[in-house]
Amino acid sequence: MAMAGLWERWKDPDGDEVIESCTILVTFANKRLEPIHDRMPVLLDPEDFTAWLDPETQDREALKRLLGSYWWRAFAPTARVTPERRLLSSSRLRGKPHVRPPRGVR
Repeated sequence: MAMAGLWERWKDPDGDEVIESCTILVTFANKRLEPIHDRMPVLLDPEDFTAWLDPETQDREALKRLLGSYWWRAFAPTARVTPERRLLSSSRLRGKPHVRPPRGVR
């Protein structure tokens, strides 16, 4: 599994500055995740990695088809979905001891 992303290198035409940037694509949350958050990352099927990463691919419709339902096929039958604890959003948080399910969830 991989998250779909975009990467770009831009060179300032009036200077030497080069900026590299990237983003992870998100989509509306599916029914399973809606109660937790309104968005989710776009996940790619491993079979589609090569096509997604091919810079020669220019067919937008073909690329859109790669952004399909991999999450459902791979994880929905067994995935446990739990809300993130507020503490995990803190930039001051360091270390693994804080990463655990909320109370009452096993």
